Amino acid sequence: MDYTKFIRFREDRKGDISLLLRDKQALAGAIKDLVKPFLSERVDQVVGLEARGFIFAATTACLLKTGLVLVRKSGALYCEVLKEEVVDYTKTRKCLEIAKDAIRAAERVLVVDDWIETGSQIKASCKMVETLGGNIVGVAALINDASKEAQEFLAQYHYHYVINLLQK
Repeated sequence: MDYTKFIRFREDRKGDISLLLRDKQALAGAIKDLVKPFLSERVDQVVGLEARGFIFAATTACLLKTGLVLVRKSGALYCEVLKEEVVDYTKTRKCLEIAKDAIRAAERVLVVDDWIETGSQIKASCKMVETLGGNIVGVAALINDASKEAQEFLAQYHYHYVINLLQK
């Protein structure tokens, strides 16, 4: 299925995925395509990035029958956290957090987000997972729009995406 027809794009290539989320066939197909390469992997936890990444991470965790771990913006978790500062695609500096007890040593983790551009949030999330002792089995995203630097970083992992904007 051509999922790009379910994304509204602005002139600056930023997009809105609400049409995809609204269409039950497109949403189900995209999630199925997102999780497919990891169905044969042992995955202990799925990590989802705030905010739209939660949608795809939660459904992925259900399909893989795993737990779900959230990477949140600063101050949203009410426990002891590990923090990483990032500069996002809007050039805004922010802090991401994960609960220190969210990942156990040697757990196999799939990191999921909706859209990868600069890769700063994925990079920070992977770093936190690995600091907590997790082993990353892959990174999955609905949309790949990864910068050259992000692509270089992602090359060390099994990186899978559903929509590739780099071909557009």
